[in-house]
Amino acid sequence: MKKILLVAALMTATALSAQAATTTTKTTHYHSESYYHWNPVAADTTGLYVQAQAGEAFASNTFNDTGVYNVSIGWQFHPLVRAELEAGYRGTGDANIYTALVNGYFDFKNDTRFTPFLGAGAGYANENFGGANDEFAYQGIAGVSYAIDNNWALTAQYNYLDTTGDYSASEVKGGVRYTF
Repeated sequence: MKKILLVAALMTATALSAQAATTTTKTTHYHSESYYHWNPVAADTTGLYVQAQAGEAFASNTFNDTGVYNVSIGWQFHPLVRAELEAGYRGTGDANIYTALVNGYFDFKNDTRFTPFLGAGAGYANENFGGANDEFAYQGIAGVSYAIDNNWALTAQYNYLDTTGDYSASEVKGGVRYTF
């Protein structure tokens, strides 16, 4: 599974890099007396979005590595700032973790279709390792999105998730985001 995800990520990155190298369109927006170069596809997109992601969680303690899956609904308040509600699942066999987190992001807009971002989240985790434990959870997030068009974007990100219980993991995820 890890090899398949790695090969798919490398193929996607290669294809996107080749397409980005041939894209020369730039859109400039003026604000006050200075100007900014924004993403040429989704220049000042704000509003509602939904996102789905899947990947691998590499546990940093005695738990096994596992798949991670999450869905999110969010709002882009400003071209640089967004927030979302995320529901996630990590699990193999009888070890399951369910999360509900509130995440905030800062997007680093530039003159390409790629938008790097940083974020953080906090919320709830239900650790079920033979018995259910409700815990506080938090995460740090770093990633990049690639704007396919005004509505669709591919995402790749790294999360470090930790709980006040027994679970913590480094996570690598890819996904898709749709902005309405």
